[in-house]
Parts: sequence; structure tokens; C-alpha cells
Amino acid sequence: MAMVLDAAEGPWTLLRGALAEDDFPPLTLVQQTDDLDEIRSAAKCLSEHCDVVAIIGVGGSTLGGEALAALAARPPVELRFLDNPDPDSLARFVASVDLARTGAVVVSKSGGTAETLAMAMTIVPLLAAARESDAKADFVVAIAEPGDNPLRRLVAHWDITVIDHDPEIGGRYAVFSAVGLLPAALVGLDIEAIRAGGAEALEINLRSEDGRDAPAVTGAAVSIELLRAQGARTTVLMPYADTMAPLARWYRQLWAESLGKNGRGTTPIDALGAVDQHSQLQLYLDGPDDKMFTVITQELAGAR
Repeated sequence: MAMVLDAAEGPWTLLRGALAEDDFPPLTLVQQTDDLDEIRSAAKCLSEHCDVVAIIGVGGSTLGGEALAALAARPPVELRFLDNPDPDSLARFVASVDLARTGAVVVSKSGGTAETLAMAMTIVPLLAAARESDAKADFVVAIAEPGDNPLRRLVAHWDITVIDHDPEIGGRYAVFSAVGLLPAALVGLDIEAIRAGGAEALEINLRSEDGRDAPAVTGAAVSIELLRAQGARTTVLMPYADTMAPLARWYRQLWAESLGKNGRGTTPIDALGAVDQHSQLQLYLDGPDDKMFTVITQELAGAR
């Protein structure tokens, strides 16, 4: 374990340097507030014209926002995440909502994600047909990076609002941008507090000079050491709270896409207690000893 922690010092120093120079947008974004009014304005407009809002995207365009939105106890707007161009699912969505009170947020960092474009070109015209007297900008918002791309061209054709996506922030790291914060604002969460929470977590991890006391580094070192010493090629995240099920799915994407490189990486599995306690635990406890487990619990009334 000490050897792994020693190996982390070099990358940790590079990361601290990049953050000090404001050269790591996915993380330094949490310290910004000047873009929050634009996000709140878009959420307010959609809320005034919609009872249901479809978040249309794939992977990082929806998973982080869905994880945040799941935390809202009484969302004023119902969010439906459309992340797979399955014709049957899209038909079921259309049949289950009042199109005249439904809106959409179309998310593609590159502006060229084929699945997102296909879903948008299916859903948005149906919404527009049901709202002939309303401007599309009242019930549709797009998020895409600047430049000439298919989604931007659709935006121009539809005459709707578009929020710029920072080209330097990868889709799966975009939860603190409008990609995650617009869905959060729509369900009534405090998006400034979400950014502040991210900044606090970042500060906790930056207190260490060499990374040895940083929770993120310690967690990574445990994973690497279990892989090296015990061949733990699978990592399981198992929250015991329904509201955290989307978090586990988002974690699976973050882990797999970030670490599956050059023949390396461990396989992430999302599980949910107590459901998977009754469907997977036999394997976890009495099967191959090749897994790392992270269990998330929640506070309970009367717990000490």
C-alpha cells in the first residue's frame, strides 16, 4: 500500500499545479458562479411552460443530472430521462405525457451524438405540433459546445435557446456544468449549493501536500493494491438507498470510461441494497474473491 501511495505523489503534484493555474476545467468549474443565472433562467422558463421535461442525451449527458435529480423530495417538474433511441420506449413516453405541457432539454457536448439527434428529431417536432401557439424557445433548450455542429444547426432551425458547453469538459465530467445543474434546477435543488459542495470536496482532497491524506488518492490506492495483491478485477458500488441508484449507474460510466485504457482497468458493477443483497450477495460472499466493495448507507432515525 505504501508503494502505491508513493507512486501517487507525481500525478498528485501535476494535478495540484493544474488546479493552481486554473487549467483543469472539470474541477475548477466548481469555484465559478457567473454562469448560474443563465441556468436558473432556462429552468424558470421551462418550469413555467412544462409539467414534464424530457432530458434527451446519452451517457454523461444524462447520468450525472439524473443522479442529482433523484435527490429532490418533491420536484415541481417531472423529469424523464430519454437516453436510448428505442422506438418502443419513445412511443411509450409520448403516450404517457400531455405533449402540450411537455418540454425537452437536448444535450450533446459535441453536438453530433447520433442517438441524441435521432431522439431530438423524433420528440421535439411532436412537442411543437402540440404547442402551435408557443415559441419553441419556451419549452426546448439545447446544450452543446460552440461551433458548427449538427445540434447547433438544429438549434438555429428550431430557434431555441442554447447553452454553451465548455469544450474542455468531457461529457462524463460535466455534472457541475449546465448538463447536470439544469436538471437539478428544474427539480428545485440549490445549484449554487451543489457547486459549493463540489468545491468543499475538492478542498478536502487538496489539503495534502503529497496526496497521502487525500480521500480520493487513498481510495484509488486501495483499488490498485487489491488488484495487485489479490487480483480484484471487479469493483462493486452498492448503495442502500433508492435515491442513489442513479449515482451507482453514473459511477459505473465514470469508472469504466476513465480507467479502461491500454489493456488496464477494473470492471465496475452497480448494485442496490437490499434488492441485490438477495440476488447477488451469494456470489459476492461465497464466489470468487476477486472484488472490491464500496457500500453506501444512509442515516436512519434513531441510529447512533
